[in-house]
Amino acid sequence: ITMRTAWGNGVAFLALIAGLVPACLAIPVQSLGSTEPWFCHGLECPSFQVLETNSSGNVKYELRKYDSARWVATDIQFESDDDFKKAQGTAFMRLFEYISGENTGNVKIDMTAPVFETILPGKGPFCKNNLTLHFFVPFKYQKTGPPPPTSSLVYLTQLPTTEYFVIQYSTLPPGPKVSKLVEEVEKLAGVLPPGSFQAEPYYSAEYDPPFRIFARHDEIWLKKQTAPAGPVEVVILHEALCPFCILEDWEEYAAKLQLLPIADMKTIWWGNAKEVGSKVECQHGPTECAANVFLNCVNAHYPEAKQRFAFTHCLDWSMYHGCSGKACKQPLSMENYSHFVRNCSETLHFDYDALTTCAGGEEGQQLLEAAKTATAPYNHRYVPWVVINGQHNAEAEKGPAQFVAAVCAAYGGTHTLPPICKKHRFPSSSSSASSSSSPPSSSSSSSTAAHCTAGGEGGSEIRG
Repeated sequence: ITMRTAWGNGVAFLALIAGLVPACLAIPVQSLGSTEPWFCHGLECPSFQVLETNSSGNVKYELRKYDSARWVATDIQFESDDDFKKAQGTAFMRLFEYISGENTGNVKIDMTAPVFETILPGKGPFCKNNLTLHFFVPFKYQKTGPPPPTSSLVYLTQLPTTEYFVIQYSTLPPGPKVSKLVEEVEKLAGVLPPGSFQAEPYYSAEYDPPFRIFARHDEIWLKKQTAPAGPVEVVILHEALCPFCILEDWEEYAAKLQLLPIADMKTIWWGNAKEVGSKVECQHGPTECAANVFLNCVNAHYPEAKQRFAFTHCLDWSMYHGCSGKACKQPLSMENYSHFVRNCSETLHFDYDALTTCAGGEEGQQLLEAAKTATAPYNHRYVPWVVINGQHNAEAEKGPAQFVAAVCAAYGGTHTLPPICKKHRFPSSSSSASSSSSPPSSSSSSSTAAHCTAGGEGGSEIRG
């Protein structure tokens, strides 16, 4: 076997032992004379600029700016430390097979560094964790793009120009377990200014093949939280009847009203619905489909945020108190739903006839189609899915205090911050991480941290 790169050498050796690749596989050549950092060991690495170098106690970290670049990636899920290494190995081999010729041009592509991982922890004890593993695309393909993969499990992507806080560390072969990643995430999060970074997902960069013993180099990255000058753009992907994800309790409702001077907030009612033939099926039955359409009509006919929030709060309150003073049985009956939307419309002086005409006609179907189209680009895994200034913010989903803190931290304008921002400072993200062998999870948070996943209530998260 030809072994011409450090990563290729280690991977080919391990793959041969496992019987995963034929002995005649030639590992791509990596050109010499590279000006990359020492820890790239002669392999091409993504370009970056060190903006700051800081230290706090024994913790040293950098703020780096990475240029927009093409990567090849694959997604997989895992549960535990042991499961993580298996998932990591499976994902790695998918990408290794891609650069070894499993692409439309049968082209062998040089190995690069680092092996870059995006890790999004699960939202509860029954939810799996999501891992996206990336290989950097060599510079000769950055402008024109590399050949597309032949495997449906592998895809090409372009990551935008982004600033990351980076901490460096090293581990013994075969590389860090997820418990070590969590330890380093906690260490970095503990020294960063509150509100300066996004807690989830977190990122791991590994630069060494399994056989390298000395001069090993690993990194944890946390994305810098950017604050635009205008109002904070908040998008909430939702579905009407999910019993685990009601955001509109009184505290949340009141908080949103106070945030309106600094935030533009909208809710998109599609959630985990799916099209089956010519019909739309909703996770909590036909009543939810009807409610999603009606709420999209409310958004269209009453665009003022205070009115929209008031109606959603009224409907949620009705579902939890409107059946003889108790929470209604799930799934909600069409009879109860019809009574609630009429009562909320009349209480708030909304035009019920106009809204029902919208919901029962072409306008409602067009609005539902628009909601589906608006939801798709976010690639959500559950609802509610909170997006702040274009970035998913899992911290904001844990409860009213975290939601307020995240919105306040994201504001970079000149308007005076509302008093509620002083009450809820952005919590240290290290508090959301776990020191156990599983990744950071919000499962220990309040009940508002529960979600409706696309795979079922309280089930495993799945992509899309």
